[in-house]
Order: sequence, then structure tokens, then C-alpha cells
Amino acid sequence: LDNSKNKSPPLPPVDLVTGLHACGDLSDLALAFATTLGVPFVLCPCCYTKRYIHSMTPSWNSYCPVINEESIRNKKEATPPDYYVRALGRLAEMDDNPDTSRVARVAINSMRLQAILHQGGYKNVALEEY
Repeated sequence: LDNSKNKSPPLPPVDLVTGLHACGDLSDLALAFATTLGVPFVLCPCCYTKRYIHSMTPSWNSYCPVINEESIRNKKEATPPDYYVRALGRLAEMDDNPDTSRVARVAINSMRLQAILHQGGYKNVALEEY
């Protein structure tokens, strides 16, 4: 990571990135940090709808369908381009329907896994569910 732009001191050596109760896009930030450094990671994501880093687009979002401009024009109501991403997040947090919530969480985390595998550098990455 390049710290020269913000005059931060150099990072100490990093052996492992962990994220416990890493809300929303903090999970994605931890994954981006680990993959940039090429170090192992353990992550327990939660709170799928929380957004703290509005300038960052999580890499898994590219695996969701994007609403294109033509489909938006053909509808009476405007549909935001990140509609499916936000819908999955809301489904992941459905307390009253744990089966649907589980499927949405697995879908989001599977897309995160695919994004990591697509970047390369990791051979033994797995999605575990507890």
C-alpha cells in the first residue's frame, strides 16, 4: 500500500488480516486490504446493508446484475443501478425469515469469494458457514 500520498508512517509487517463483526463494507475493506498485501485472512461479516465507505465499490458488486439506462427509461419509476446489491443486503438481514436471510448471506459471500478467486493469488480460500 502506498502511504506516500497521506504521509502516514509505513505499515508494520502484516501476517494475517482478521475481521470479526465487520459490518457491511468494512468486510470488503478488510478483504481488499488482505488481497492487496497478499496475506491470509479470516473474516466474519455481518450487517450487510451498512455503508461506511461511500467512495469504495466492493468487488463482489460486479457479480450482481446492473440496471442499465434503457431499462430505467422503460419504467415509470427510476430503479437505482445498485438495486440488486441493496436488495440482497436487505434480504440478508431479514430476522423474520432466517432461511431467506441465510440464502442471501451465502449469495453475497459467494460473490465475495468469486471476486477474490478472480483476482488470483489465493488457492485455498473457502467459504465456511457457522
